[in-house]
Amino acid sequence: MSVSGRLRINPRFAPVGDYALSIEFDNVIDPEVSALVRALDLAIAASDIPGIVETVPSFRTLLIVYEPEDIGFDPLIQQLSQLISLGLNVRATRGRSWIVPVAYGFPDEADFRDIVAATRLTSEEIIAIHSSAVFQVYVVGFVPGLPVLGGLPAALHLSRRPDPRPDLPADA
Repeated sequence: MSVSGRLRINPRFAPVGDYALSIEFDNVIDPEVSALVRALDLAIAASDIPGIVETVPSFRTLLIVYEPEDIGFDPLIQQLSQLISLGLNVRATRGRSWIVPVAYGFPDEADFRDIVAATRLTSEEIIAIHSSAVFQVYVVGFVPGLPVLGGLPAALHLSRRPDPRPDLPADA
């Protein structure tokens, strides 16, 4: 990272059909990779690169939809590479912080009891660890409005259920 706070990177460019390209920063889900995706998204929005129709950030990639009549694949990569070579201002990508209330202790605490058994922590320890964590929203929208979060403390990392839970009745 340079003194100005701009990070120099070498992402991978890949075509996505005839009208889009993907810029991959890494193959991990990580706050720093996410910051690079957001920083490039902001840099593109502030640039004068012609033909860009839409950008779609994800965990570790940025999809760029473009109009091939306005700019070709190779010239677009050249312009994006030049923009990236100037450095991305990851400090400018800070988002907002929210405090989200969490209710612990429902009438049927089967999930919570499973967590206690799997972690061998007390209920109070689990609540303290969970409620002290700072989570990051990586994406919103696989299910409309549902955020996908990162930042769960390692002490609470658990495998998925071996068998999916059947659908709950509407009145549950």
